[in-house]
Amino acid sequence: DRVWALDLPDGRPGRAVVLRFEAELPEPAPGEREPVARSSPAGPLTIVIARSSARLHQDLVELRVRLAAAGIALLAIGVAATSFLVRRALAPVAALGERATAIGPDSLGARFPPGGQVVELEPIRERLNELLDRVEAAFERERRFTADAAHELRTPIAEIHAAAELALAYPADAEVVRHAVDTA
Repeated sequence: DRVWALDLPDGRPGRAVVLRFEAELPEPAPGEREPVARSSPAGPLTIVIARSSARLHQDLVELRVRLAAAGIALLAIGVAATSFLVRRALAPVAALGERATAIGPDSLGARFPPGGQVVELEPIRERLNELLDRVEAAFERERRFTADAAHELRTPIAEIHAAAELALAYPADAEVVRHAVDTA
């Protein structure tokens, strides 16, 4: 059996199929009469059937168009679903980022609460809380240092200020001015 493309006698494209088989005429049943003449001898027969393939080509074009449309639709659905799933999966990261953005020098006591986070973000939450602890401690040390430095500098600055006022009050007295400069 074989199938091939061909041009039909009217010029249209077509497809043909060849079927080969052995023909056997049945033996008459007992008591039946033998046919007078057999129209074809028993033996190998070949049948060739050809038909226009225009409808097949039209169906194939339609199938290609439908498959292309389905592919484009599936691609669009895939892109939309992927975008949705990525945004949904990254929402906890965005929330963590927004919470981190809200923390400033005046709100260093704020922490990232446990729970409600994706399990994969839990180590990040813990490290951020540890970082906030260290930053808060550093800010507190800086505040204490600034307060201590301001307290320690008040007395020397007050002495310099008093010496300068004394020198300004008695500019003609060279000894007072010299003592004020030495004090400063």
